[in-house]
Amino acid sequence: MKTDRTEPTSQRPGRTLALRRLPTVLGLLAILALVGLGLADAARSQMRPEGPPPVERTPDAPPWPKDFEIGLEAARAFAYYFGLVRTDSLVSRVTEIGYQVASQAGHPEYLFTFNILDMDDPNALALPGGFIFITKGMLDQGLSDQALAHVIGHEIAHVTSRHFARSEKVESLLSLLQTAVTVAAVIATPESNSGGYDYDETTGQYRLSASGKMAALQGTTIFGGLFRELLVRGYSRGLEVEADQVGRKYAGRAGYQMSGGIELMTKLEERTYENREYGYWTTHPLFEERIIKARAAVDGSVMTPPPTQEVRSYRTEIQARMARLAETIKNDDLALFLFETALRVGPSGPQTVSIARQKLERQVAFERRKPDIFREYTPIAAEYDSLLDAVHAAPQGIAETEIRRITTSRDELVLDRKNIREKARDRVLAPTAGVQTLETYLVNFPEDSLATDLRFRLAEQYRLTKRADRAALELDDLLVESLGSEPPDTTQVTRSLDAIRRTIPDTKELVTNQRLILTTPSDSVRSWATSHLEVLAADLDSLEIGSRFLASYPHSEQADVVQQKVEELANIRYRKARLHESLGNYQEALDGYHAVALLAPSTEASKQARAGIERISARESSSR
Repeated sequence: MKTDRTEPTSQRPGRTLALRRLPTVLGLLAILALVGLGLADAARSQMRPEGPPPVERTPDAPPWPKDFEIGLEAARAFAYYFGLVRTDSLVSRVTEIGYQVASQAGHPEYLFTFNILDMDDPNALALPGGFIFITKGMLDQGLSDQALAHVIGHEIAHVTSRHFARSEKVESLLSLLQTAVTVAAVIATPESNSGGYDYDETTGQYRLSASGKMAALQGTTIFGGLFRELLVRGYSRGLEVEADQVGRKYAGRAGYQMSGGIELMTKLEERTYENREYGYWTTHPLFEERIIKARAAVDGSVMTPPPTQEVRSYRTEIQARMARLAETIKNDDLALFLFETALRVGPSGPQTVSIARQKLERQVAFERRKPDIFREYTPIAAEYDSLLDAVHAAPQGIAETEIRRITTSRDELVLDRKNIREKARDRVLAPTAGVQTLETYLVNFPEDSLATDLRFRLAEQYRLTKRADRAALELDDLLVESLGSEPPDTTQVTRSLDAIRRTIPDTKELVTNQRLILTTPSDSVRSWATSHLEVLAADLDSLEIGSRFLASYPHSEQADVVQQKVEELANIRYRKARLHESLGNYQEALDGYHAVALLAPSTEASKQARAGIERISARESSSR
């Protein structure tokens, strides 16, 4: 399946500096955990943080829709961390069914959105405010539209019934997640314009990049654990049964038959019977009980769908409100996420074109606040071209003034890019050109005759600045391209192989070497990566690195070795946390327990760590 997604954490080896700061993150997250769990009044007064600051907005901003701000940051984190499936047929199916059901829920105060997470586990999740996520693994179960409508109805019911506020576990995890996103900005590390802080070669200062907050998020394994905890821990059986009942009502009103609920539970039971530790088994009550209730709901009635225009009007209204919210958000990253979300809401038409144009104008405005040679114009120009192609293919209802505005903006952008090219080229030719200068030039002018040489220089810059993992992957890409040319460029092949041979010994990430083993066209590179992976696995001393590797490559030949090391490291981390707990250092204990539970979830130490978290919670409860 072709997807357009953010590269997963496990394939971002350049984040190693941020990863080494994980204990700082965990310490801050543990403070928030204390807010949810509580300890003693004195401890709470000393350690309770104020929590994530409110989203900054313009003075004319409309009120937030119900619970929307609570779920917004978490929703963006989900989308960036796991990536969203963009396959048109899948997205269209989920949104069509989703809005048909949501339109009949009778809750116009919520702005529902439906996205497909690029995850193999069959699951679904609802965040406060109406952010609904269905995993690719759930769609791979072969559910009919009737059954999928019941999945979506169930998740909508969690939102409208405000189950997050009625579940201490889920509310605590949401708080952890919200603060984790805030903490990510604190730990962002100087790296490049692709994340962390960027070095501004004009001013000589480091500055937080546009994507720095999310890059730090993606580079920290702890967030993946938090996301999965939200999926795995789920709601109580009572709340799940309630969501089933309310969700059936919503699906029925939307014209989907009650038999869909039976199909859903039966099919999931059949598909997941052999592995009850993951997916829907752990997040939802026993299927046998739910199948009985689903069968009892079938009374022979034939459900009638709502009028098509009613659903279309509902979607158009949701889209307009969401775009209006995006306009008023000062943070560019968050505003762009909301614009993109709005574009996935509505049916095609003039409003969608207008919102797409607004989004692009916001992107351009952000780029123009940078020094001119660091403005990344080419990706935006490509988006303008795609929008114009779509408009010209179906111009009905699109005002000529709108088309002219889009065309003019696109032409101005291309002219700006042309005007900065000579200056930017002079900068990259200088021997002192840094990572950001090289990266930006290659983004804007990938067709330049110097591109190959610049990419080699960039890879060497990565290696020299302790980002050997990133360098190795860039060099292997160059090798693939050199071998794929007609005829193969033997000079560049030799150059690539020599650089890779020098770089691999400096790599730190297990996932980098495993990826090279699986993707490189060179037997030599495969041999070097295999040997280095064996060394890294045998000497593994990082729970974070081991956790990333097992999450990405559970069937690797080195998986057993790494699993054993992870278990040993998790036990060490657990014992330290247990000692802190026995000494009354509850913050430090929670720090360790959360690390073990989130980074080594399948280990015995994880079970003990969860028990430790529960002990601290029980201690606080008894002291009230």
